[in-house]
Amino acid sequence: MSQENVEIKAGIERAYEALSRLDAEAMVSLCEPDVEFRSRIAEADDVTYRGHDGVRDYIASLAEVFEWVRTEALEVIGEGDRAVVCNRFRARGRRSGVEVEE
Repeated sequence: MSQENVEIKAGIERAYEALSRLDAEAMVSLCEPDVEFRSRIAEADDVTYRGHDGVRDYIASLAEVFEWVRTEALEVIGEGDRAVVCNRFRARGRRSGVEVEE
């Protein structure tokens, strides 16, 4: 694995740790201002989150729905300035108390 890929993977792992804490500012500190991503978890619709405000909105939407969140990057596939992360997501619903895993 190249040094660049090692650094990308380490950054993604730090981001998943911040996400597990629902720590929006820690997540923002790890993202470029023009970050863009989609989440199958936060929204039923096909929403693209953009920029630091998008990161904050995403974390806020998770915190509103879930009591706690645990995320883990299982595999990182990267090329150039893009990466795809295969992950494990676990959480407990704030209102229902139901635990989910994806």
